[in-house]
Amino acid sequence: MMKRIILLVCCLALMLPMMTAFAESDVETDSEFDFSAEQKKVDELGIPTVTSVAALKSKADELWESKDYKEAANAYAEYAKQANWLANIISSGLEPYYGASYDDRKGWSPKEMSFSELALAETKSNSYKSERNHAMLYEGLCYFYLDEYELALPLLIKALDIIEISDEKNWQLGMDALYSIVGLK
Repeated sequence: MMKRIILLVCCLALMLPMMTAFAESDVETDSEFDFSAEQKKVDELGIPTVTSVAALKSKADELWESKDYKEAANAYAEYAKQANWLANIISSGLEPYYGASYDDRKGWSPKEMSFSELALAETKSNSYKSERNHAMLYEGLCYFYLDEYELALPLLIKALDIIEISDEKNWQLGMDALYSIVGLK
């Protein structure tokens, strides 16, 4: 009887990893067809285009220039979301390349597209991310000028976290506002 129990436990111990692997493969297969996160984004933000994002930027900048900071803050918030979403959509087009292994990328020789086409798409995506960073900064600056520091501070901190080191003008604007809020300037 004891031998049977030990044999049963051993068999279960050997089968458990196989059952787990089988269960995981079903989950992976199901997740390949789960685009609910992408659908939620489309439902929430629509489908941004180069033209629509440029129009949002223009509107936000006009409101900023006219010193209508309350409306400009709202416009920059929407512009930041749309620019970020557009950057993510463009990056999705590059996913087959970036999702491939190093060896696959190294051995790939494009027939239908060129590396310059991929580089152009990546540059555009990065450009929209940079625009998002600026929009976030200017949204924070709007709240700063409205003396709504509780709204300004988190935006300024996040914008300064993601602004490029080479963007000294915007870095300085954000840093000055941030330090002013905390009494350093």
